[in-house]
Amino acid sequence: MALKPICILVITYIFICTASAAHANDKLAAHFEDGCGMWGVPPSLAMAIAKVESDFRPFTINVQGRSHYMNDKESSLALIKKASSSRQSYDVGLMQINSYWLNKLNLDPAEVLDPRINIIIGCWILSEELKRYGMNWKAIGAYHTPVNKNPERARTYADKVLKAWEDYK
Repeated sequence: MALKPICILVITYIFICTASAAHANDKLAAHFEDGCGMWGVPPSLAMAIAKVESDFRPFTINVQGRSHYMNDKESSLALIKKASSSRQSYDVGLMQINSYWLNKLNLDPAEVLDPRINIIIGCWILSEELKRYGMNWKAIGAYHTPVNKNPERARTYADKVLKAWEDYK
């Protein structure tokens, strides 16, 4: 029995999407290896943070605690511009780099949307917290929330990451 043309198209599409997703995952894994290697951060921990922060969606923007899963860089930048002009706190990309860090390090949000750059910056921030607190919940929590200002919120965040980390170890 011959396959109908539509079936062939569907099968071809599934194959292409699966191959593209596998390539994207390989590329993303390489970015984690590079960024983590630069700063001495366990790649599995950084990946767990990215899972919790953005579910590995590179154009995720969080404004004032509300996540927006954008489909492209342009939409993300428009939302960042809106948040910035109204002086709202926002987080950018895979590792959800906060606007505090963008301002402090004089970073361009458009560049930080690049997954490789986002991961490198996120790993640097995490490495600073690991130096400060050691490998424990405080360092992981501090990636998200200053432990000295809101330890309960930091601990809740750390618990989410620690749970996700189990999938990457």
